[in-house]
Amino acid sequence: MSRSQVHIRPVSVQPSSLYISTVALVTGAFHWSFIHVDDTGRATKHQWAAVNAMNPEGREHYVQSNLRYGTQSSTGNLAILGYFKIPEYRPMDGAIFAQYCVQAFGGANYPTKDQNRAHGITCRTFVLNVLRSILPTSGPEAQVYRISQIEAMVKNRSEYQSNAHSTLFLWGKHSEMMPLLEVV
Repeated sequence: MSRSQVHIRPVSVQPSSLYISTVALVTGAFHWSFIHVDDTGRATKHQWAAVNAMNPEGREHYVQSNLRYGTQSSTGNLAILGYFKIPEYRPMDGAIFAQYCVQAFGGANYPTKDQNRAHGITCRTFVLNVLRSILPTSGPEAQVYRISQIEAMVKNRSEYQSNAHSTLFLWGKHSEMMPLLEVV
């Protein structure tokens, strides 16, 4: 395996569950997405991403894709940092979950990535907005607190994992890279 290739060992996810997945970007930031697992174990990825991967500065939109091989599906040369299970998630049909994703920004979208960022539209805010829509709540203050907890844990653990992956990569220990699998 060449040093430019990334090999990550797959992890097992549970049926009827929802995970936030983070991927390391070359900028040092993380790409956030959801992995929705139905009651049969079929996994789908839900994310806010560029319409055209060849033009990452252009228009973005909600993307849903089947993960034919679940967490063993290819991510190219991107390192998956973690799968963070949302314990409060109440299982729902994938089509219903997708509708929450479609409405994450209430229809707002701009012609370029920079314009979206100026209006707070990112892959991270996509995930947080969907969580606001689907998580059960005992009141708005409790929900805001819980979502901020989830966000902080995912960011902190992803940063830790990114540093660990970088160290393993530099030492040529590609086979030891494994995404985190944690409950947040």
